[in-house]
Amino acid sequence: MNKYSILALLVLLAVVSADKCQVTLPRLLIGDKYTNATSDVTAIIAFDTADECKGVATLNFNKGDPSFDFRVIDPVLQAVDADLDHNGKEKERVKYKKYTQIIQLKADVQQSYTVQIQGNITDKTTVFATNYTFILPKLPSNNTKYAQNQIKFLFFGDQDLTANGTSVLNYLNSNTQNNKFDAMIYLGDYAYEFYQNNGAKGDSYIEKFAPLSFSYPLAMAPGNHEDNLNFTLFDQKFFLPGYNKTLNKYNSFTIGMVHFVHINLHYFSITTNDEKDKMLKWLKNDLAIASNAGQRRNVPWIIAVGHKLNYCYDPYYANNTECIGYAQQFLPIDNLLSQYGVDLFLVAHQHYNQVMAPMARNQLQDYKLTNISSNEFNLQKGKGYITIVQGNGGCVTPAIPQSKSRVLDLASDLQKANLFIDPIHYGYGYINVINQTNVQYVSYDAINKKELVTFNIKSQHQQSGSSSTTFGSLITFSFVILSALLTAF
Repeated sequence: MNKYSILALLVLLAVVSADKCQVTLPRLLIGDKYTNATSDVTAIIAFDTADECKGVATLNFNKGDPSFDFRVIDPVLQAVDADLDHNGKEKERVKYKKYTQIIQLKADVQQSYTVQIQGNITDKTTVFATNYTFILPKLPSNNTKYAQNQIKFLFFGDQDLTANGTSVLNYLNSNTQNNKFDAMIYLGDYAYEFYQNNGAKGDSYIEKFAPLSFSYPLAMAPGNHEDNLNFTLFDQKFFLPGYNKTLNKYNSFTIGMVHFVHINLHYFSITTNDEKDKMLKWLKNDLAIASNAGQRRNVPWIIAVGHKLNYCYDPYYANNTECIGYAQQFLPIDNLLSQYGVDLFLVAHQHYNQVMAPMARNQLQDYKLTNISSNEFNLQKGKGYITIVQGNGGCVTPAIPQSKSRVLDLASDLQKANLFIDPIHYGYGYINVINQTNVQYVSYDAINKKELVTFNIKSQHQQSGSSSTTFGSLITFSFVILSALLTAF
């Protein structure tokens, strides 16, 4: 029996009493309690309505459980009347008005909650067909070490409702009970031009996404396709921890043995110099605290997450100089990630799955690669951080013609750092944090239902003010992919 199945179920019934108020697009977002110990918000239930629907203030729940409480926040208005496009293409007049309802949950951790959201439409009542059940991950505590607090989190990006994206979502939605994750991180670019058809394109995606996004608390990071009106439309729908302070552009949160730091590199590339300086100052302060020797004994892993990336090698498009140029463009970010011993950087943007050997300051760092079997390797590294690209969620991507493939200078550090790349299969990744020095990364092909690559990562971690020991991390990975795929281009 699953250990969570013995927990008592708390039924939360959110009744929206305003007339003509239809509840749509529910999502569960991770709360500030994982960022700020003074906050009491463990999670946020958000959903959209056509009007203000202040009647949502009436909630019924199991009053026999004193550990549960909630707070209703005034609705956030989503008002759009503008010409929107992506990089000057597909310009469209978008005009709509609706509200995001916010319910802040204050609850004990490791408690199972079943939520049913209801809305009144004239004289009828509409109820979601599915009761969404979720468990919040264990909260940080100043008095608790995390040696036994294993967590498992799901991540992917670049997904829409084309055939491949829909197949991946269908698989994930149908396996929420089998795949017990503690949290989920979406790495940006959802629906692609979600504002089109007066927002209906994005709404259709979120509706399809709802069973998954209400199964695990979500940190929804924006991508470059969400940058319209300075990400305003995205910010009205999704709330990352600390969003009142940094408006979703950069933030951090801690779950178990991992300190997650989210950085929006696309925002960094398009904002003002003052905002860049503010972002860099925040990142430096956050990482300095996270990598402090005392703090890192309790929370040893520092994992950066976001959409765009510092390092990638794209051998498939002859004109993709953007990928190569990221290392220089985002060098100030890279310097801080390297200086404060970030272990991994989980990203998307490139529409494939890729693993890059440890890099720092645009240079390949020391590592040792050992072949254990035909599909398993040991990678032992020194300084630098490993980049994992999980942009294979499934979206509109042109076929890769072999005639467009290219080979960089064999001396290129970026080319040598490219340890694994798969542009063909679609799916997601997850990381299982086993203990203070070991995590496991798995990339899964959700369409063919098989693992693409598995890493068992061991790290001694670099503390602030110190240099990491030689070969401080051990990464073992296995992959199932035809060797012809890697040599065909």
